[in-house]
This record gives sequence, structure tokens and C-alpha cells, in this order.
Amino acid sequence: MQNHIDSLTELLDRQTANEPEEAGMAILNDLLRNDYWAAVAHAHLATIQADIRLSYMLARQSYKHVNGFRKLTLFDDATGRFRLRLHVWGTTQSDSHGNVHNHRFHCSSAILKGQLANRAWALDEDTEATHSHHLYIPRQEQESYTLRFIGGARPIPTLRAALGPGKLYHQASHELHTSEALEPGTLTLFIEDRLGLRDGADVFSKRYPWMDMRVEAPSLSPTEYKAELGSFLKLWSGA
Repeated sequence: MQNHIDSLTELLDRQTANEPEEAGMAILNDLLRNDYWAAVAHAHLATIQADIRLSYMLARQSYKHVNGFRKLTLFDDATGRFRLRLHVWGTTQSDSHGNVHNHRFHCSSAILKGQLANRAWALDEDTEATHSHHLYIPRQEQESYTLRFIGGARPIPTLRAALGPGKLYHQASHELHTSEALEPGTLTLFIEDRLGLRDGADVFSKRYPWMDMRVEAPSLSPTEYKAELGSFLKLWSGA
């Protein structure tokens, strides 16, 4: 089991000299080859069963995300650059209910099961605002995060891609997008690349008030985290 964790560490280390898109695509392609990511996830689950400290640390970074998925942090590399996550998407939701956003980090993702629509957005500077614009301030392992109100804005959809199993995509940190599960139980593998990590990110929403606010995002307990990871692997295997 430890051999899988060691080889994942080596895989990530090989990409530290590369730019985010090249690194993210290479990592995901290696993890998808022969379903290697599943072997890593099973090894990780066995490791955290015996390591209370590690299960607590990873559970603190995992929670139900407001954009429609359960976020499970799987692995941080020793340099602090790469973080590997698994996402379990619940019921489908339309783009009109998702928050248009970018990220503090560059990210790359692979669809493992189901279908995901990824939509790009741009800002229309010349027409009346339709969304509130907030600056996202991360949880820092607290039970909520801050949205600092900036003003109004009008994001407009541009490109939309429907992606199935085995498909990959990359987002630079500044790029606006929404993601929508087209099938319940969609599973995705997600790489955070923290090269050039930003302090905050932009969120554009029709459902938030035009004011500063706190959004609850309670962490999973270690027991919940291990159960969620086990459920993820069962969904993947079809058990």
C-alpha cells in the first residue's frame, strides 16, 4: 500500500519544474492510466484507518461545497504546490443556480464517472448588473468562509463543453467558469496547482445579498471523511 503513496509522491515531484497546465494534464494522465488513481485512493483509505492525525487533518480540509459536490482532499505534496482532491457530485443543477467563479489556484480535472458540463464566462462591462460580485476569502480550516462584497456585475456565458469519462480540462486561476453535473453521482478527480496562489477569488452570484457575509462550510469529521471516501470508491466500482 505504501508503495502507491510513494509512487504518487514521485509522480508529483516530477512535475514541479513544469507550468500549471502541462503539469496538471501530465499528473491526471498518469493517474488515469490503468485506473492508477483508484489504487492510490484505496492505499490512502488503508493509511488513514490507522493514522488518526492524518484522517483529522484531511477531514478538516473536506466539506460539502456550495456549488453542488462533496469535496474530499486526498493528498498534499511535500512542497505544498499540488493538492489532489476527489469530488462527488449530487443531484444535477442548472448553471443559473451555480455561482460563477474563478479560483485562487490553477486547476486541472478529470471526469471519472458520469457527465460534467464546464462553462466559461466573461464580464459584460456595458450593461446593467445582474449578479453580486464578492471576493472569496478561504476558510483556513474554519467552519465558514468570508464573501466580501465588491459591487454588481454582469457575467455572460461563452463556451460550454459537456465532458464524459476520461475527459480532462484545465482552468487558469483567473478564468471564470461554472461546472454542472449532468448525471447524479458524477465523480471527478481534481488537482490544485498552488504555483502563484492568490489570496482570494471572485464569486458572482444571483443568490447572495449585496453585502459582506459568512457562508457556512462545516468540515467533515474523520468518521464522515472515511465513510465518504469509501462510498466514493464503491460508486466508482459500481458496488
